[in-house]
Amino acid sequence: MVTTEIKNWIRIRRSVPDDADTLWEIDKRNFSLPWSRDDFVRDLGENILATYLIAEIKDKIVGYIGVWVVVNECHIMTIATEHKWRRQGIGTMLLHEVMNQSRTAGADRFTLEVRRSNDAAIALYEKFGFKIVGYRRDYYEDNKEDAAIMWMIDR
Repeated sequence: MVTTEIKNWIRIRRSVPDDADTLWEIDKRNFSLPWSRDDFVRDLGENILATYLIAEIKDKIVGYIGVWVVVNECHIMTIATEHKWRRQGIGTMLLHEVMNQSRTAGADRFTLEVRRSNDAAIALYEKFGFKIVGYRRDYYEDNKEDAAIMWMIDR
């Protein structure tokens, strides 16, 4: 749950191509297999399927989420919060907002992959109604960890 104090300081906005470097830096600090800078540049500047939302506190990016909406499906591609701001509800705010925007764009199915061992992320997704439906074996190249495949379907 987002505390009222933190919630009043956070601004959620749509990402722009100039955010690519900052998102890439956050990604490198958060993941053992970060996306490349070019991945962010393409998604933010060229990919018409992609939507990225940014969480800012005092004009500093503290988190982001990226999705691709294809027809009626929203694939959550990436989500990260700066370490200092974790467990403050920022990820919850970002996920809530991007799902609402995706629904407005016609999505009624939501999916993602997450490391099987990432209990905190799985718990967040389960709060939104996601369920594990299977696993992608050896999905992560760094340690051959399986990815849990999660889906949530609006009914």
